[in-house]
Amino acid sequence: MHGGNIDRIDKAGGRTKGFIKLSSHVTSIRAHKDTLYTLMAGNPSVVYVHDLSGQLISSWNHPDNGFWGSKIAIVSDQLVIANRKTKRLTLYSPFGEVMRQVDVSQISNGFVSICESGRDSVIVSDYATSRVFKVNINSGDIVWMSSKVSGPLGVTCYGGSHVLVTKQDNRTTIWVLDIHTGMQFSTYTHELNFSLFAGATSIFGVKGFFLKYHSKWKGQNNEKNNASTIASIRLTSPPTSDVMWGQTCISCLISIIIFYWVSVRQNVIGTTYFSQFMSGWTCHLKQKF
Repeated sequence: MHGGNIDRIDKAGGRTKGFIKLSSHVTSIRAHKDTLYTLMAGNPSVVYVHDLSGQLISSWNHPDNGFWGSKIAIVSDQLVIANRKTKRLTLYSPFGEVMRQVDVSQISNGFVSICESGRDSVIVSDYATSRVFKVNINSGDIVWMSSKVSGPLGVTCYGGSHVLVTKQDNRTTIWVLDIHTGMQFSTYTHELNFSLFAGATSIFGVKGFFLKYHSKWKGQNNEKNNASTIASIRLTSPPTSDVMWGQTCISCLISIIIFYWVSVRQNVIGTTYFSQFMSGWTCHLKQKF
């Protein structure tokens, strides 16, 4: 999703750009029973219903405060969307009929994310209040509330047992909570380190640059967790293996050889820059090993 466009990516990685085109930002998309439900930001917001070929089936307005940060959850064939203006959860039928309004005073006017938890509950994250909580959509009762995450940007309910809560500043962190109690299981942090060396090098008359990208996930587990729980969560994290680092090191050596040939043989770049380039790589390798 980017802007008002929705792209489709098949299993083989093929991409259909502009599969569905809307007039404003799409903040949420859900697939349910061969139907696509999208939420478009606006005042009011609009829910669009498409079939899997991208043909429009129906649409309806959803009253809200006009801020774009809202999501759709689907619980027991009902669409659940926050109305931040009235501090309620609105439950719709698949055809747009309002089934029920649930008062939830904990909802703020800001970025709110939501995911389904079983047949009668949803998990809500609220960026403005730094709260994540579970709500029974029949009674409106708060089952549990957590303030572990400061400024949560989104929630995903996973496997009927875990809630993945994300936060992003200069790095991305995922908190893993128990879906039934809100207890924290573990955290995973995604760090991005860049080493960029660019210069007026010339290989056959073409300017070039060298870019090294290092992406890693770090995990911290709650000691109370059992091994199977941690293993299941680790499977969902981006892989960090010695094989990948071996490939990175090979690429590193190839880059150094090319760089040395350009700098020494062609006498384009001085040995000082070559030393700085080597120092940067050495620093990153020391951090790994």
